[in-house]
Amino acid sequence: MGQGDRVRRGDGIGPSDAAGLGDAAGLGDPSSPGDGANRGETVAAVADGHRRGSGRFEAADRPAAGPRRVAGERHGTVGLIANPLAGKDIRRLSTHAGHTPDTAKIGVLRRVVAAAIEVGAARIVVAPDTHRLAERAAAGVDPGAAVVDTLDLALAGSRRDTVRAARAMREAGVDVVVVLGGDGTCRDVAAGWPDAVVVAISTGTNNVFPLALDGTSAGSAAGLVASGQVAVASVARRAKRITVEVESPNAERRPDPDPALVDLALIRTTFAGARAVTDVAEVAAVVAVIAEPAATGLSSIVARVEPVGRFEPGGAVVHLHGEAAASWRRIRVPIAPGAFATVTIAGSDRLDAGESVVLLGPGVLAFDGEREVPLAASDRAVARVDRSGPWMLDVYDTLDVAARRRLFDVVDLAADAADGDPSVSMPTADTQPTVRTQPTLRTQPTLRTQPTDHDGD
Repeated sequence: MGQGDRVRRGDGIGPSDAAGLGDAAGLGDPSSPGDGANRGETVAAVADGHRRGSGRFEAADRPAAGPRRVAGERHGTVGLIANPLAGKDIRRLSTHAGHTPDTAKIGVLRRVVAAAIEVGAARIVVAPDTHRLAERAAAGVDPGAAVVDTLDLALAGSRRDTVRAARAMREAGVDVVVVLGGDGTCRDVAAGWPDAVVVAISTGTNNVFPLALDGTSAGSAAGLVASGQVAVASVARRAKRITVEVESPNAERRPDPDPALVDLALIRTTFAGARAVTDVAEVAAVVAVIAEPAATGLSSIVARVEPVGRFEPGGAVVHLHGEAAASWRRIRVPIAPGAFATVTIAGSDRLDAGESVVLLGPGVLAFDGEREVPLAASDRAVARVDRSGPWMLDVYDTLDVAARRRLFDVVDLAADAADGDPSVSMPTADTQPTVRTQPTLRTQPTLRTQPTDHDGD
């Protein structure tokens, strides 16, 4: 890591830990079998019976117990990234939503840290922010035998802080990243670490990508997966995204903007201004890969015409018109929390995975609700839908799998061995740790071989 991207190591970190800080914790080359894009075909669901609503477990279908956590045994690293500005922009201040105070965010983060340590995480890596949210939260929790480190990053007070924090966490060997923020914050994390495994907790203005999760549950799930007790392949699913290439015939080719995780909108205005889109009359088109009818924001326009599930293949595009015609639909949408508007739908189309749509200038492109890229009259923006976003950890399924496999049972290996339990053997100086053969975030030694979770997408 370069200057300003170091890790401030807490008490107790040893040379072996420091040597491993450069190991990436990604899921591997997307083109490799079982990794990246191909894993989207295999990691969608837990085996039959694990999913919520899949029915009662029969005794013969119950997963085998173990490996049971032993007191003092710790593995894996959980990262924390919190956006201090999330949930405080003009859309919340000007509607009925209010804002999310720092004290509430610190409380959530503190529960995440306590729960991750409780289930066996060996290390917590904290990203600094201008309000010191994560640092203050971690300082209020007794880490016990775990280690709490803080990334040493120079802060600019902008979205680039989050991008750089995510990149530094990958370099620091983080297994699972817990993110506090809205759609924009999650997009910034994905920009810094496209293959990150994330637990996204909603504390922003538009919260379509992140979910309303309790910090205790989120931290427990993150710790279980980071420590290798629950296989990431059984409880993580790859998110979709919208990539954009801007074609400017009268100028040099621009760098591609960071992909959107929820929606991309063409706004008929000539400047980005306050970034947040508040006037629906300026919206000319919206492309969405998550368009759920219960959502708020620009994606709700698509959701009420062409609903698209979070993990449903592809997306949809809706074209709007400023004037109503007899043959066009007019719908009401929640454009911001507690604020509704009427929009006129000129047309809509479904988009298959890999399919593109062209948006013509002039205007400004808004990514996940925020205006960012201006388009001249001669510019074309080619938007394409794919499934190469971050890996979303299903908190509910993680805890369900852990409970059914009795991973919350605390046992004493010495006592079990003394009682003659044939499934328990005490390690000796000659015992070599086995390497997990199932897909995990990082290869970690374990004293016992745990059963493999099989899954399909």
